[in-house]
Amino acid sequence: MKNYFQKFSIAFVIAFSFAKTAYADCSDVLRVVGANYSQQFTTRDLKSFAYEELCKSNSSNQSLDVFAFYDDIGLDIGTSRASADKFCSENANFTSNQVTAERVSRTVYGPAVKAWESCNRAKSKGLEVNTSVSNNGELVSFLLTNRSTSDALFLGAAISPSESVSCNYVDERGNNSDVTLTTRANIARGGIGTMDCFVSRNSDGSIPGFALNIRSSIESFQISLPEIPAFDDTPQEVIPQKTTINLTGRPWQSQAYWTNKQNGTGWIQCPRSIYGIPDDFDIIVLSTRKEEWGRGHRDLSCGHRPEFCDGDEEHCADIYIVKGCAINRDYHDYYKARMDELGFAYSGDPLCQ
Repeated sequence: MKNYFQKFSIAFVIAFSFAKTAYADCSDVLRVVGANYSQQFTTRDLKSFAYEELCKSNSSNQSLDVFAFYDDIGLDIGTSRASADKFCSENANFTSNQVTAERVSRTVYGPAVKAWESCNRAKSKGLEVNTSVSNNGELVSFLLTNRSTSDALFLGAAISPSESVSCNYVDERGNNSDVTLTTRANIARGGIGTMDCFVSRNSDGSIPGFALNIRSSIESFQISLPEIPAFDDTPQEVIPQKTTINLTGRPWQSQAYWTNKQNGTGWIQCPRSIYGIPDDFDIIVLSTRKEEWGRGHRDLSCGHRPEFCDGDEEHCADIYIVKGCAINRDYHDYYKARMDELGFAYSGDPLCQ
């Protein structure tokens, strides 16, 4: 069963995870560590770290690629020096916690940058490494691509500590083997190999930290992944279940212009009943398109009233939803409150995904 799961997960990682996170500049290492391993910290902890690192230390010489870490820790800082300067300006009066800032730097940011540097060294020699981590931290995957001018060998990996971590390697022909220091496999020029590492939780529910040295005849790649503490039993905020009704392509409004569009406009709003939308749902319309029907059109999509389009001088139109949805109001209210709490501008786009 384990081998089957390993083969399935590898195929899934290649087809999905790496399709989303395969950054040739090695910033995926920073992104997956930022997104997955910073969740143990509060928003204020992460903001303290970012403020200390970007606004109080001399970070002007940092590579722009390193800013990928800040972009994925939930602070909406961006990935440029200009966006960092904007963050510092907007938070000039922020009082940071140096203790938690140092902890974030030591346990998450520092190891992420070291792995990023190792990834770039390997890349310069011809070994491209892409990294992906599952949301729960129990699966860490690596895609190795031989960009050198000749065939190469995968030379196994050192795992420390190895008690809670088991890794599996699959070459591009589908050959499957457990990873040890003596594992050997060919990586043809332009070819790939995939290594999945499965992490067992500790008895307290935490994800143990571990270090990897992935070796090849081209170059080695080193990465240290921090521990993810178990969540405590403190009651958590109850998030309402999200329910949406897709409104894409549906009629939204009918419109009539009087006297060649000069002296007035009449509207008919399409009733909720034609969509089956409950009263406790909010309608979000993100974009629309209009179809002009010309003069004397009397069969509008939202229904007809005698005063609409009943004369030859009236210009009638139907307006359709290009992107939009209806969403249950309790989740919509929660989402708006959460965006306001984090200081983010409201956007309906994520709600209609």
